[in-house]
Amino acid sequence: MDGQPIHKIENLDVLYKELGYTPDIREAGVLPDEFIWYEYTKGNPSPFASCLQMHIVEYLVKNSIVFICEYGNQYQDWFDDHVAAVTEKTFHVLLAE
Repeated sequence: MDGQPIHKIENLDVLYKELGYTPDIREAGVLPDEFIWYEYTKGNPSPFASCLQMHIVEYLVKNSIVFICEYGNQYQDWFDDHVAAVTEKTFHVLLAE
């Protein structure tokens, strides 16, 4: 893309919602950054970085025509990679138990 941005986030709440941050979580006093950190990294007993990546891809698919035009053909490959990563990590977690 020659250094050009593929998307400008106009409304952070839309992105936060895609990441699973809900009004109930906000009302409980949890900040978006804390939720994202806990949900996708430190607080999760078996963190799946690919889950966060897929939520971001889903957000971009829904909100960025530039992303769709430039990377839409790779979407299925990313999804398949995500499923494989989650399946592998889940398998290893189950073996460890």
